[in-house]
Amino acid sequence: MTLLSVAVAAIGRATLTDVCQSSVTRTPFGALTLVIRSGRGTPVEATGMVIDLQQVTGDLRFGQVQMGRDAATLDASPPTHGAPGAYGQQAKTFGITRMRMDAWSLAAGSFSLRDASMSIRPGARPCGD
Repeated sequence: MTLLSVAVAAIGRATLTDVCQSSVTRTPFGALTLVIRSGRGTPVEATGMVIDLQQVTGDLRFGQVQMGRDAATLDASPPTHGAPGAYGQQAKTFGITRMRMDAWSLAAGSFSLRDASMSIRPGARPCGD
């Protein structure tokens, strides 16, 4: 069993600018990286977002933020929450510019990407590489 260190982040409404999301998959032929980019001219909007987060970088703006809550008690993005005893944080609103995120999962009630691009790259080449 692999143990992951993550923070569960619940966000009621998010506005994201200059988004890069990536996912590296190991195959018998080597690693492949899926890259999605959006929000360069028009911000990306998301509601009811929950992230199992390892790292995020960029210019962050939180509204009504609470950090260090038990992840099972998060209510900013109902009905989703984390496991009892896990570290949790939540915000009613969240804004980020130049987002680069390492996460194990992301779920959202809605996620609107305008002028998005999606590509598959050979090798393990996540955002920022």
